[in-house]
Amino acid sequence: MDPFFQPHWTRTLDASHSRRAAPGSLQRVSGRALARRCSVTWNSRTVTGTLVRRLIVCSALTLGLALPVLAQARVRLPQPIYFWRSTTAAISVPRGAGPQTNTRVIRPSLIYLFADGSWDIDHLHWTGWGSRVAHAKGISSASNGIPNQAQGKRIKRPARVTLSKPGRFQGHEVYRCFRLTVPSFPASDEHLCLAGHHGYYYLT
Repeated sequence: MDPFFQPHWTRTLDASHSRRAAPGSLQRVSGRALARRCSVTWNSRTVTGTLVRRLIVCSALTLGLALPVLAQARVRLPQPIYFWRSTTAAISVPRGAGPQTNTRVIRPSLIYLFADGSWDIDHLHWTGWGSRVAHAKGISSASNGIPNQAQGKRIKRPARVTLSKPGRFQGHEVYRCFRLTVPSFPASDEHLCLAGHHGYYYLT
């Protein structure tokens, strides 16, 4: 072919053609690499059929990479999504084993961390509830235990709560993991997830 009429490619797909994926498989290509492969310059006097075919291939690859991302973005989680009033009380117990005292809640303003109420997170303000991760800012309020837990002075510190890993539990969509962060007192930090043993379920 006369070189005058031959398109000049800054990047070609020839290298990728020599490494063909197995039939039915999807070869993963980064966005930057795809842009390099699809970047071409050609002689303005002609546009060959080869150039058109390669541009079509590049367009198809770009669309193939974008579709899974778009599909994932459109997936909606089942609603509503619950959490529980307390992280220390049993989430569920076998039938007849005792009273079910922990209740499901939506956007709780207060979460108990000790069963006797001597430590809780209150004044919670939520963002992202109903999504895969919900965040809240609040106040950690804990008794100093002097002279006892009920009468002790309350020590209050700013705290953050993160709920994650939504999933189905006993017919309801719930956040199954809880994370507490107290920046001024890291010893109070907690990371708990729903777990069960012989019919008893707790956040552990």
